[in-house]
Amino acid sequence: MVFLRIKRVRGRAYAYLVENVWDAARGQPRQKVRGYLGRLEQVRPEQLPGVPPSAQLRRSLADKQTVERRRVEAIVDRHRLRMTEGLLSGDPAQVRDAARAALRELGEAEFLHQVLSGAMRELGRRWADGRATISQEHLATSMVVELLARRGRPGPPRGARGPEVVVCVPEGEYHTLPLLFAERPLQEKGYEVVNIGPSAPTGSTVAFVRTRRPVGVLISVTQLTCLEPARELARRLHQVVPATRIVLGGQAFEGTERAVGLPGVEVCRSSFDRCLAAWPDA
Repeated sequence: MVFLRIKRVRGRAYAYLVENVWDAARGQPRQKVRGYLGRLEQVRPEQLPGVPPSAQLRRSLADKQTVERRRVEAIVDRHRLRMTEGLLSGDPAQVRDAARAALRELGEAEFLHQVLSGAMRELGRRWADGRATISQEHLATSMVVELLARRGRPGPPRGARGPEVVVCVPEGEYHTLPLLFAERPLQEKGYEVVNIGPSAPTGSTVAFVRTRRPVGVLISVTQLTCLEPARELARRLHQVVPATRIVLGGQAFEGTERAVGLPGVEVCRSSFDRCLAAWPDA
């Protein structure tokens, strides 16, 4: 009998295929690992054994993924609320404590893109409807930048350099925190990340990328008013470095069907970490 077993490592759930086999020497059954399937939320039914997989295994996978999704959502909500409160009150100790607890229970990716990013979005909503001041938002941003700096940079061993990926925003865009969130998954895959920072002129960014010849360029767009400058930047980059992977993403694209219509340019309509999960390790 083959069934699924879940193992948690650093807050992440991983799925294994396990089989009950008879141990004649001991006179009792034992469990033998048949195979590793990967992150639970990323497992697909076609990875299961059998053609087609048994209905029992498919139901088991669907049930376990549903339970895990609800478990993670509840944990994310709890830590995001505590993180938001710490950022609003300007309490760095609470922010650090909330980060440690979230990392322990959820892992790196969910902490960055669900807890921390979600808390900053909540601050943005409160500022927009008058429940938070611009000073609170600026202080919160400073604390998040410091928190990320304290986390250190994963990447290749000392002395080694992976292929470069440039992360940037279009001209007129000053929201650069998403670039820091995009850096981490790239560094974990072994890439060397070059962060240009806020609102560089289009011509300057194009010249910089043409000189560096990176393997990829990520353009983050938060403000809807910066969509056209982002399109123009992506178009010009594809012209001068056609072999470089160009990706447009950010809050302006998430959950929308905004047309881009640029050949050779990818559009990320979810968080950058989900898009980058498909990138090969460097």
